[in-house]
This record gives sequence, C-alpha cells and structure tokens, in this order.
Amino acid sequence: MRHLTITVIILLHLGLFLHTGHAADSVLARKVNGEVSYRTPPQSKYSALVTGSTLQEGDSVRTGKNGWAELRAAQTMALKVPRTAMATTIDIGDPANIHPGNKQDVGKRLALAVLATEYGEKIEFSGPVFKELKVKGKEARLEFSHAQGLRTTDAAAPKSFAIQGEDGKWQAASARIEGETVIVGSPEVPSPKAVRYAWANNPSVNLVNAAGLPAVPFRADAEQ
Repeated sequence: MRHLTITVIILLHLGLFLHTGHAADSVLARKVNGEVSYRTPPQSKYSALVTGSTLQEGDSVRTGKNGWAELRAAQTMALKVPRTAMATTIDIGDPANIHPGNKQDVGKRLALAVLATEYGEKIEFSGPVFKELKVKGKEARLEFSHAQGLRTTDAAAPKSFAIQGEDGKWQAASARIEGETVIVGSPEVPSPKAVRYAWANNPSVNLVNAAGLPAVPFRADAEQ
C-alpha cells in the first residue's frame, strides 16, 4: 500500500473521498484501523481541465482572443506525455470562481481516469476528444475519439462551435451530430479553414458522449 503521491493529493484536494462509486472506493481508498489510506501507480499524472471564467476585455468567439481557452489548450497538450490523463470540467465550473463548488464530480472524473488507464477497468473515462478535421465543400466534418453515443445534454444542436474562412475571420457555426462526428458550417464561410470548439473564457457547452462526459475544448486547422 503506497502513501499519498502527487496524483492522489490532487484527487484528495478535489473531493475524492466523497463517494466516487464502489469501484473507485475499492481501488483508490481502503480503510485500515480507522485510517483511510490511498494507493496509485507511480509516475502517473492526472489533471483537471480549467473550468470557465469571466470574460476579459476584448475576448470573444469572433476575435478568437480568449486567454482561458489558450490555457486549456496548453493543458491538453500535456496529454502527449506518456501515462497522463485529464478530466474535463468545462461544464461544471463557476464563471466567477476558478475553484468551483462542485468538487465531487471533478474527483469522480479523475477517478475514472485512474481506474481505466492504470487499473484496466473497461469504462469510459474521457469526454469526446478531437481527432481529425475534414473539409467537404462548405462544411467541416469533425471526428472524435471517446465519441460512442455522441449527443447533447439538452437534445438541442451542439453549441459553441466557431469556423474560420480564407479571410481569417471567425464566425459562429451551426453544428449537427452524425454518428460519432460533428458537421459544422456557416453561410458566412464558404471555404472553411479552421474550427474551434468552446473557445471562450466561459463557453456554454452541451456536447457529451454516452457516459455523459463533456467534449474537450479544441482548435483545429484543415490540412492544406
């Protein structure tokens, strides 16, 4: 039984020892002689994607200038490092407080990542992650991993997509789900060159997979 590592300290701080489900309880925490002890594999890193925050002056979907979105993109790049995972919390944040009150769900999502990537549990642990952008005519098709049962939480069209054309201007895009892909477009963008999702300081999002885990914000350029 290992003592607390950096990974579990993160989980503990985010409220893991509130109820996280039987599987997570049995693997990550055990009560011995009245004390709760934790174990986790060595050299593994887990992080929570920064949630929404209030807009800064000059930030908007159309300008593409969004400080918090840039920070989230930098966090996502860390997934290229071996033995890393991330819990996306873009849907449960507080726009006025970078430390949201709902820490239990953050802990649950981090626990899913630990169970799936380190302990081999056959469970979904991530929301949809952008994989590839393909342009066909006036529309762009977005492919995702972790996209089984792709849907929206409110049965409405996917929100917070923006598309860029040859003029370099960003426009709000309409979006629809087709299987495990999302098709986006705008009448103001006849030749799509790039797409962004939830690229704002405090975006309104509704795109999730069958497990109810939210899509990871992203930016993508079409292949030239």
